[in-house]
Amino acid sequence: MYILKDGTYLSKQDIDLIISNFIIKTINNNEPYVCFMIEEPFANSYNGKITYDYSGDIRKMTYEDIVYLKKLLLNSTNNYSSRLEKFLEQVYVKEWKPTEESPLNRAWLTYRNLSEDLYNDWKFNNFDFFDKNDLENEDLDIELDTIFYEFVEKTSYELYYARLLSTFNSNYKLEKII
Repeated sequence: MYILKDGTYLSKQDIDLIISNFIIKTINNNEPYVCFMIEEPFANSYNGKITYDYSGDIRKMTYEDIVYLKKLLLNSTNNYSSRLEKFLEQVYVKEWKPTEESPLNRAWLTYRNLSEDLYNDWKFNNFDFFDKNDLENEDLDIELDTIFYEFVEKTSYELYYARLLSTFNSNYKLEKII
């Protein structure tokens, strides 16, 4: 059991449900995009030579993209701990953050990033990570992070894929009518 700042007790299953709700909220509130690779030339400010940024670009995800994503999910989990992780990492939003990794100047944000940010905000707003003596409870922080990672690793992607697909189905039908 976990105790919130307000004295409420939560089980691991309660926290799993909160994580699930954050993923659904991310899907509902963020239009999905696909990232594709491009070479973007720019003048290097240090030596004046042309160098390339390989961060890629994004475009709105189509119905065909979401169907293709399911094929990717079913074929493999290469470099991912689970199909849910791969799903969350393959759906992008129209937002990026700068990086210091050359030759990637931008990191496009994914549903995984946004869901985890929502979870971390909730976590830090609802749990006391410092005791009366201002000593940090790192174990609680690590334990709560582990709950998130285990949820992503062990939960099926199907509910979240269906939710994303349902947003496409309604939009796809609407576009055909208009």
